[in-house]
Parts: sequence; structure tokens; C-alpha cells
Amino acid sequence: MTPLIRRAFTRDLMAWYRVYGRTFPWRQTRDPFKLLVAEILLQRTPYWKVRPAYETLIGLAPTPAALAQLTAAEIEPIIRPLGLVARAQGLVDLGRTVVERHRGSIPNDSKQLQELPGVGRYTASAIRCHAFGIDAPLVDGLTGRVYRRVLGLDGSLEPHADNSLWAAVAAIQPRHPGDFHLAVIDLASLICRRKRPLCGQCPLATACRFRQTQVIATGHRRP
Repeated sequence: MTPLIRRAFTRDLMAWYRVYGRTFPWRQTRDPFKLLVAEILLQRTPYWKVRPAYETLIGLAPTPAALAQLTAAEIEPIIRPLGLVARAQGLVDLGRTVVERHRGSIPNDSKQLQELPGVGRYTASAIRCHAFGIDAPLVDGLTGRVYRRVLGLDGSLEPHADNSLWAAVAAIQPRHPGDFHLAVIDLASLICRRKRPLCGQCPLATACRFRQTQVIATGHRRP
């Protein structure tokens, strides 16, 4: 990774995020349990649908022990607007597993996290990063688009399974991992969109291989 690209990610992107970063309830806490619930609800679900369900569920079950006491039938009405009501039983199982195996505390070990119901590679890294401040790379379909465009990487593999992509993200080594990964998420949502990206407004434009390719191909800069 070149110094120009690393500087764009660690300086220019973070300056943009301080102005344009979004605010959600789950971004206002470092409680690993609340963050874990949010990450599970956010799986394949738009954030604007998740907010009311998250606030209601956390109000009802603010700890793993409280979640373990609920039934799937009690959770289903809360998360039904999100679709995938099968997650209701998974959430109950999550609470019970944390209580039974980890004495009610969310672990910070990646392997132990991925052994929890509903937790995969990305979710485990998200909890380690946002709750525990560990510099764990985070790559999914949304953020993978940003990294691949800026770094000029191949996109033939699904982002969650592309180990070379995860390694490239790990090499960035941001000073504040949690804020950095939130900045990439917001950039992907607001600027580096799948269709019609707003390259002219992107803080990574000067280092972006994708934009350079577009200029060469079309003879003009993407607006």
C-alpha cells in the first residue's frame, strides 16, 4: 500500500467523517452486547428499519441474561418489520449461550465470538473493533466496494471470503479503528455508491485507482 493511499484513508477520510459521519443509537455505545444485537439486526436489513426494533429490544433486554429469559414469540413482533423473523430464536439462543458459556459477558476473542449463534467473521470483527478497540479489519459487500475501487483490487470473490482483501484492509492500521470503519461505511453509503458514485465529492479521489481508470477511459473526471 502506497503512502498516498494510506494517508488518504487515515487523514482525508477521517476529516470527511468528522463533518459528514452519521449518528445511530448503536454508535452511541461501546457495550459489546448492545453492539452485537445491533449487528445481528443489521444483517441484510436497512438501517432505517433497524432503529426502532433495536431500541425496543434493548429496552426490553439490555443484557444477555435478560435476553435469555425471553421467548422467540416475545421477540418476533419486535423484529417482524425487518423480515427474517427466524432471527428471533437466534437472539434467544445468543443470550442463553453467552450466559451459559461466558458468564453473561461477551468475549473479545474472534474464535469465541464466531461460535456464538448468528455471529460470523464480519460481526466478530465489528464487535472486537467497536466494543473493545481492537484493530480488526472489517469487510463486507458495502465496504469491500470502497476498498476494491481505491486499491484497484480484483472483485471476483465475495468480499467476506476474499482473504487478500481482508489483508489489504488490515495493512491500513488506522489510529482509531472504530471511527475509521464507520467512516468507510458512511462513505460507501453516501458517496461511493454502487451505481453513479459521486467521485467528485470523495475524500479518497486523489488516491483512487477506480477514478483514475474512469478518467483514462472517458477522458474526463467523474462528477
